[in-house]
Amino acid sequence: MKAKTEKNQGKNVQFYTGLGLPVFPCSLEPFTKKSGKLAKAKSPLSMHGFLDATTDPAKFETLFYHKTPADYLLGMPNGKITGYIVIDFDLHKNGDPRTFEELKEEIESEHGELPDTFTVRTKNNGIHLYYKYSGERSRFVRFLSLIHI
Repeated sequence: MKAKTEKNQGKNVQFYTGLGLPVFPCSLEPFTKKSGKLAKAKSPLSMHGFLDATTDPAKFETLFYHKTPADYLLGMPNGKITGYIVIDFDLHKNGDPRTFEELKEEIESEHGELPDTFTVRTKNNGIHLYYKYSGERSRFVRFLSLIHI
């Protein structure tokens, strides 16, 4: 499936919840939590993190009314909760010039062809590939320092 790119997060909330996928807001930039600890960019902005994810756009707006769509990224729980895992290609990280196609070819030459799937282009021009969760315990895995699951 072709990559979906959407700049309006409000529309993204409607799109993903319309597919029955729970979402929650994540920070664009590092921020200081109420505890005084520094949170990294892409950290959940909600009190309970991914546990606050919802498939109800009205509930999302109620919980996160103080955020405008330009103030956050969308997160989606992975694994058993949604039935999906995501392969995240962080393109051009640390100055790496390889394209998505080059990285994908490198993975496929070692691990076999990746099946076609729903694909999303991220705000930072990365790529997310969504695959059905197999039921096995998922864990964070890095490939080639630019790709993680």
